[in-house]
Amino acid sequence: MPNNAHKLVRQESTPAVTVVVTQRHIDEALRCSGSKCMIAEAIADAYGRERALFIKVDGTGIQFSDPIRDRRFLYFHTTKTHDAFLRWDQGLTVKPFTVTLRDGQVRVRNHGGANRAHRAPQQTPRKRTRAGIRKFGVCRYSAMDAARKVRYRTAQ
Repeated sequence: MPNNAHKLVRQESTPAVTVVVTQRHIDEALRCSGSKCMIAEAIADAYGRERALFIKVDGTGIQFSDPIRDRRFLYFHTTKTHDAFLRWDQGLTVKPFTVTLRDGQVRVRNHGGANRAHRAPQQTPRKRTRAGIRKFGVCRYSAMDAARKVRYRTAQ
């Protein structure tokens, strides 16, 4: 089976980005949204909105793509960004802060459905076979059986 993980590029270095989270970013940010949080908006302003695409901030780190370099950058949280991110999601107040992101990882950018077009569509087995149970597990079949029972009851 092929490994579809993003390849790590070891020769390149990540850009050092100085992120200034202002009160405007804090006020306009959306809670529980990794792409519209205050850190993501500040990265878009610091790195450039046309260059920082698909920004994702989660509990582990910060990721964004640069279409000009055709790379995806991954930075792990500093204590300052991690604390601010958690306080923001919990609904607590956060003060404006400045942080410099450096020493991240560079990955080859995934271009969405480019690889999916060449793959054959996978058929899900309807019968409870050994191969199907190995592939999908027993829980998948119990959910399918329950859906069939509901359909049968409503049809009558």
